Amino acid sequence: MRAWPLVVALALGGCGGPSSSARPPPGTGAQLLGRAPSCDAVEEDEGRLVVDWSPLERAKLEAAARRGAVPVRLEGCRARLVDTCTVRRSYAFLGTTRQREVIVLRDRDEIGATLPLLGARLGGSFAHASSVDVAMTVIGRYELGARAIGASELEGECDRVTHVVASLSVGAFAISTGAATDAALRADVAHASHSTERRRLDAAGVEEECARARRSDDTPPQDCGIPLRVELRGIAAAAPPPKVAPPPPLTENDALKHALANARKEIVPCHRAARATSPDLSGLLTLGVKLGRNGNVRSVVAKHEGNLDDTLADCAATRVALVSFPPAEDDRPRALVIPVVFAPLAR
Repeated sequence: MRAWPLVVALALGGCGGPSSSARPPPGTGAQLLGRAPSCDAVEEDEGRLVVDWSPLERAKLEAAARRGAVPVRLEGCRARLVDTCTVRRSYAFLGTTRQREVIVLRDRDEIGATLPLLGARLGGSFAHASSVDVAMTVIGRYELGARAIGASELEGECDRVTHVVASLSVGAFAISTGAATDAALRADVAHASHSTERRRLDAAGVEEECARARRSDDTPPQDCGIPLRVELRGIAAAAPPPKVAPPPPLTENDALKHALANARKEIVPCHRAARATSPDLSGLLTLGVKLGRNGNVRSVVAKHEGNLDDTLADCAATRVALVSFPPAEDDRPRALVIPVVFAPLAR
């Protein structure tokens, strides 16, 4: 049977010591930790301990949280900061009742699931009869609020961002290792870790400063704002563009006006070519168009007056024959007359 990590949560009142301790019921270790036994199965809204991060990475996380919401890229067990991206959202600090949380990890599997970076550092040096104890004093949280975070709130180079840190628990911690004795005999690992039988692996924050914390604080005390646990939230998918209703169908009269406008546009290249050789071109070009029942052009007869020539008339007739006209509602052939006036250029 798999052994679950032991978690002991101790509420601290005033500046006194632990007031109570409790052993979790069997099978609830992962829920109390906010972690699944396998890091691959951790959901985005579950808590992830960051006490096994390097001091430099914890400092970057702490500094980034002061500037605004922290974007990260989730890669299996690891949430990596993306410092090329910023989020247009800021945290609000909420002080909480000071609490002590102790996590006892008895084997490599528990360490790998709860503190994967520490597990990688320990490797094969972790003795079978040893345990790793994490003692944390939690004094408050940075929170973004419940509103979803959209991609439109990201600025900079954000292609690698998959999540944002939605909340961040802060305080102080100590990690130690030693003989796997009964945790019930040493509920407060932080005070027992000075024993010669135990070895301090890492620690940050000052317990005396944490004792000054109050629920009414709007910032953590000096030297008691170390990141302990983060909760991640995925970037909300962009909303689909609103559906645009298709324009209403054109009436026969509107469709015919549209087709006539296209016919005049078709004549423009003919006009330009004729004007290039006859700058004083002027006169009236009349196009008689016969349409079939489905709106196709059956024939075009061009007549011209003034100093227009047959080349211009033939070009215009050929191009207008390519225009699509709307079918007649009464399903009968039609004849149209399209007059085009050519005026001399103003001098």
